[in-house]
Amino acid sequence: MWLPDISVEVFNGTNRFANAKSYWGWQVGISVPLFFGEQKARVASQKHSVMMAGYSRQQYEVRYNSTYEQLRNELEKYRQNIDYYQTSGKQISDELIKFATSSYEIGEIDFFRYIQSLENATQLRLDYLDNLAKYNQTVIALNYLIVE
Repeated sequence: MWLPDISVEVFNGTNRFANAKSYWGWQVGISVPLFFGEQKARVASQKHSVMMAGYSRQQYEVRYNSTYEQLRNELEKYRQNIDYYQTSGKQISDELIKFATSSYEIGEIDFFRYIQSLENATQLRLDYLDNLAKYNQTVIALNYLIVE
């Protein structure tokens, strides 16, 4: 940018007349920049562009790491909820249904309490399925983030 530009050219020329000959020629040139303002501005602009690209990259990395950590935390939360259901929640739900059914059949509880117990047991199962679906969606989002 600051140095002179040197050029060398070889060419072949002809005239438009009938039976015209071909003429070989050459030329050498040198161009020296007289005004450096444009070049200084171009250099400053490129430095600014490089700096902005660096900031954009840093911002992307911060956003990426934040999203990654958030998804990992959500994944762990859903995994704990799923593990709870598989270790004790399913047994509690089954026992609740069994106890409510036997209590209703022998008349210890009325129909309203029986339905409430069934609803609670069903809600445990629905929460498990909801956590399982959210876990799978989080895994997909995490895989998409990693591949992206």
